[in-house]
Amino acid sequence: MKKLILSLFILGTIGSLLFYSIYKSPGYKECMGGNLFVVNKLDHNISIIDLSQKTAIKTLEIGIEPHEVIISADKKYLIVSDFGNETNPASEIFLISTETFELLKTIHLKNKTKLHGLELSLDSNKILVTSEGASSLILLNIQTGEIESETKTLGKESHMVLRHPNKTIAYVANIGTNDVSVINYEKDSLVKNIYCGKGTEGLAITPNGNELWTCNKFEDSISIINTENLELIRKLKTGKMPVRLAISPDGSYCISSNHAEGNLYVFDTQSKEIVKKIELPGSSNLLDKLFNDSPTPSSLLFHPSKPFLFVINSNADRTVLLSTDTWKIIGSWKVGDIPDGIAINTQPDNCDF
Repeated sequence: MKKLILSLFILGTIGSLLFYSIYKSPGYKECMGGNLFVVNKLDHNISIIDLSQKTAIKTLEIGIEPHEVIISADKKYLIVSDFGNETNPASEIFLISTETFELLKTIHLKNKTKLHGLELSLDSNKILVTSEGASSLILLNIQTGEIESETKTLGKESHMVLRHPNKTIAYVANIGTNDVSVINYEKDSLVKNIYCGKGTEGLAITPNGNELWTCNKFEDSISIINTENLELIRKLKTGKMPVRLAISPDGSYCISSNHAEGNLYVFDTQSKEIVKKIELPGSSNLLDKLFNDSPTPSSLLFHPSKPFLFVINSNADRTVLLSTDTWKIIGSWKVGDIPDGIAINTQPDNCDF
């Protein structure tokens, strides 16, 4: 009996070591060109990963406590929001070259503090940015650096922002008032505030724009809103403390990152049923926990054309890569302290393998 237990222990250890080695080094076989950018809040920098080389190639120091990042419509700029901290709230937007990785421009938004959520507008020269300090959504011209409109959300902790795919309508998640502000940013008009649930934070929208999904981190739920009549049509149960959502490019799946549970839930967007639960390393058993930090998944990003999902594991300071064909982890990269925002600049595949 003791020999059996010892054998099982050895096999379990070998299995854990094998999984650990796969988790710690990217092992994807498909060629993937371009760069991945990960914002590290407490290290005040950005990790730049070359996806064809499968390695981090540069770290760029930026801001006080940067949070979110997007790529400009023309792919020339990496755009980063600086949130700052409680003693020094920030008001800067940074434009960084996606070719040279040099800081090209700093836009100072006076009196608009705790800048957070970022989104492209329908106009390629303009972006949308939330200010938690001002409780507003700002339409910013990145060429001139001018604020073209600012709409009050009538919410507290106005955090993430998402745009309708083909309308000048933006949705802002207000953590402190548990709702979403629907804003016509072209008309500088607040259309409606929709109650979703306690701690509304993450946002995702279906490719056709018909449904807005929001996650409510303090009640472990997702609210689904019909974007035509702006009515709440369904609520779904998630894992503990969902903080981000992402809908696949084909609209088939919605992923929730369950921050306090260390896993991801995969929902079928048609049936609204959970079809998969994905455990991140460190959450499943004792051996797993010995080799890995307790996982806290946050930001999510689907590759626009390949079967990959990037996941930020903030407590482990890692970016995890999943195959969406198998929903298996196929590698990860070590990044900085408390990674948060993530963006991809896709380029033609040019790999040596």
